Amino acid sequence: MDEMGERQAGHARRFAEETGLALIVGRSNLRKAFYIPHWLSCTYSNAFAVLALRKLWKAYYCASSGEELSSTFTLKDNDLHDVDRYDLLSLDCFSIPSLRFYLEGCTQTCLEKTRELADWPPAWKYLHVCCADRGPNCGMCAKCVRTQTTLDALGALRKFGQAFDVDAYYARRKKNLTWLAIQHFSPKGDILSEEVYQAMRAQIPLSVKIAACFRAFRRRFRRER
Repeated sequence: MDEMGERQAGHARRFAEETGLALIVGRSNLRKAFYIPHWLSCTYSNAFAVLALRKLWKAYYCASSGEELSSTFTLKDNDLHDVDRYDLLSLDCFSIPSLRFYLEGCTQTCLEKTRELADWPPAWKYLHVCCADRGPNCGMCAKCVRTQTTLDALGALRKFGQAFDVDAYYARRKKNLTWLAIQHFSPKGDILSEEVYQAMRAQIPLSVKIAACFRAFRRRFRRER
């Protein structure tokens, strides 16, 4: 396990100890021996870890990404998009007679899941979403910004002061809302942010929307050139 993995495992141990839940930590050299970007391999590597310990489970529930399956489920160009777009199909393929895989929460959007999480006190301290290799939530990567703007839309961000630097978020709130608007106007923007944008759109100044639209158009123009 690399340094980032050790930090995340330590974080999970502290959560498990405080909540009284059992924790199993797996270690593998898979990423070093056969590296594939996380977004193209996460479903497969997770299933691999579960199957390696298959005697421990009868059923395993994998959390869905929160995308609207009716609009995102597709096998077209599946090697160019996140593997979670077709989890509904692929996860069942990993099931064996003694172990069944289920896609949990696939009827809920990311915003709906976060709304439920916002009422759970342990999450206020232990929620970790960061994709930057810095230990705690950095507050600035795409996943941190998306999560914080989601909690902001729900009026629950202040609860998560132990998980995020909330004051830093509000200090650059205009920049964070600009990022959210860019995802909305960009053809290839973060699909999980769309529902958050719709929930926040009344709070986003028109000047921010115009600037975001211009930046999204400029990015698209650069790619097409």
